[in-house]
Amino acid sequence: FEEEELRLPKCDDCEKYHWYPLRACPHCRSTDITWTEISGRATLFTWVGVKYDFQLPFLKDKVPLNTGLVVPDEAENVRLPALIVSDDEPEIDMPLKIDFVEDESGLKSPIYRPR
Repeated sequence: FEEEELRLPKCDDCEKYHWYPLRACPHCRSTDITWTEISGRATLFTWVGVKYDFQLPFLKDKVPLNTGLVVPDEAENVRLPALIVSDDEPEIDMPLKIDFVEDESGLKSPIYRPR
């Protein structure tokens, strides 16, 4: 995510996006697929609040947090897993936009915030 952009596989023949990456389009079976940049605008499909770290070291300093599935504006048939960052409790169909946060090691990760 150094470029701070999000790309999805898009079929060059039927022009549909899909996730996860496959050798052939799941809609028309074409193998002509291009990784295409999308806007980062999305809608919240579903979400869950995580309140406990379940004694997992990688979650210890990160809970509570909200995870969910988002639907990119360009790809209504796609559901992407996402970290949802909001001051308010997330709501289904909430309009979101992508943002990129950098951790202490310099690694950038995508998150979604309300528009």
